[in-house]
Amino acid sequence: MLAANEAIKDYWEGAGSQPPVAHAEDLTLSAFAGQIGVSVEDIASRLRERGVPEVGRGTRVGDVAAAAGVTP
Repeated sequence: MLAANEAIKDYWEGAGSQPPVAHAEDLTLSAFAGQIGVSVEDIASRLRERGVPEVGRGTRVGDVAAAAGVTP
């Protein structure tokens, strides 16, 4: 049991537990897309598929999340 506990702690303290982009909610879609290596057009298309209103390159990720009713 102790070994399992240590393994779980090690996992959460590892690089895998870090968010892919720190404070992504403050980034514009353009900056966020650049950080994650996805085009703004692809992000906007996927958001439209999920019913999120039209967004632009300068729209903040946090504002997109709020419009979709989710947390960033």
